[in-house]
Amino acid sequence: MKYTRKNKPLPLLPAHKRKYFAFYALIISLGITVLGTAVFFIAFSLKRVLTESGISFRYVQTIGMLVAFTGIAIYIYCAHLLGIPLQKTTFYKIKTIVKNEVFDPPIKGDYTKLLLRVTKDLTDQEWKIFRNITPSSHDTTIIPHVILHRTCAFTVYTCQTSPTSHHFKDPAHWLTAATHTLSRHLGIPVLPLIVFIQGDKHYKNSSILHCSPQHLPDTLWHNVKQKEHNIPLITKKIMANMT
Repeated sequence: MKYTRKNKPLPLLPAHKRKYFAFYALIISLGITVLGTAVFFIAFSLKRVLTESGISFRYVQTIGMLVAFTGIAIYIYCAHLLGIPLQKTTFYKIKTIVKNEVFDPPIKGDYTKLLLRVTKDLTDQEWKIFRNITPSSHDTTIIPHVILHRTCAFTVYTCQTSPTSHHFKDPAHWLTAATHTLSRHLGIPVLPLIVFIQGDKHYKNSSILHCSPQHLPDTLWHNVKQKEHNIPLITKKIMANMT
């Protein structure tokens, strides 16, 4: 299945900035930070050895902290020069900078990667998936995912809460309404579908399609239609409603 998105994720650092001196200084600063941190913890583990040698382990730890803070200060300065935002600096973020990888952090409540994983056997030529779609320009409801086949489409809501939980709020009503609006907008059959992370065994609403993640491919294939539609035109309409 092909994941179609309006804005493709890019590396945090453009290729030309990786040639700047500030980039090399930033890489060195990471090494300095790791070195200082290692000295801090090694000094604690070798506390007895250092004390017997007449060296205060706290003094060594202080040196390690100063080295680590120096590395962090250099990183902050270089990141500022390179235009790298400091908010939410995580190991994943630093790894993508060092390895020049695409920066595409997971979004809380986004199950795109899960859906792509369980539908990996569905071909890109026949299936596309879109995230965060509004049914029309007049309806601001956000449909988490739309899966498009050349004969029809599916609106997909992935539910983490078990149907037996008292916290469960059935999305069937608003998802069905949004689906009807989207169907009129696209001019093709669109079916609402709820995917229950914890399984759909106890979900009793038979008016809407539902399944567990592992049964998603079979559910999609079982409900495809016969009539084919203009997929490029429909794709363009969906992307126009992508938030």
